[in-house]
Amino acid sequence: MSAGLRLLLLATILAGSLQGASTPHAEEIVNADSLLARADRQAEAWDFAAAIESFRAALAAEPGDWRARIGLVQALVDRGETLDSKDSRAYYEEAANLADALAADHPDSARAHYLSALASGQLALFLGGKEKVKLSRRIKQSMDRSLALDDSDSEAWTARGVYYYELATLSKALRLFAKVLFGGVPPGTLADAKRDLERALELDPGKIAAHNQLAWTLYKLEDHEGALAHCERIRGLPDVDHEDANDRLDAAELQEKVEKRLRQRRARRGG
Repeated sequence: MSAGLRLLLLATILAGSLQGASTPHAEEIVNADSLLARADRQAEAWDFAAAIESFRAALAAEPGDWRARIGLVQALVDRGETLDSKDSRAYYEEAANLADALAADHPDSARAHYLSALASGQLALFLGGKEKVKLSRRIKQSMDRSLALDDSDSEAWTARGVYYYELATLSKALRLFAKVLFGGVPPGTLADAKRDLERALELDPGKIAAHNQLAWTLYKLEDHEGALAHCERIRGLPDVDHEDANDRLDAAELQEKVEKRLRQRRARRGG
């Protein structure tokens, strides 16, 4: 190889190296928007641990960013739900604190109030009776505020329906406990749960969580045929939420129970 050719080759290599050093690859360009896009992709893939870190990074790049704050709270709750263990509590506690701050900073945001209720509701599962009853009042206020600001959110209607169901099926011992300490629990009946869950399904007919909870509500109301109809409806719906598989199993358990009741009823009538 001639000296001139060697020099030309060296110049070409050096030029390429300098160009590569001065022009970063697209994936190396990091800003809040790119981090949020990555976090959204991770959350959609139900990789909530990774999504949490990406939302945190987005907040570090853009402190106070609304999208990052909302996304982080939701991802923390989702991560707690997927773990479904004692380790979930730490995720719910952080989510509840962040959501409360979010609602305080944005009092006219339906989403902020909904997330405050959602995170606190999950945290309540780890609390004792006294703390749980006390927190339930604040959860109810947050859900009511969310729906007052936006009554088109099927998730908020579902959440309040679940809340009413839990209130309506509260044990007598805990009700007495709440009455002595706080003058009683907030009002809530199975009829309230049925109304809110039916509204959720009007807005989103494919919502498995709402079908499942409505099925259990109707079962408690002794409407076995109605409960069975919602259990069967779930069988034809696709999973679109990370909790759908659990709700599907829950509904299958209820369906077996309802079908047994209906067989016993038919047997009695036949006899």
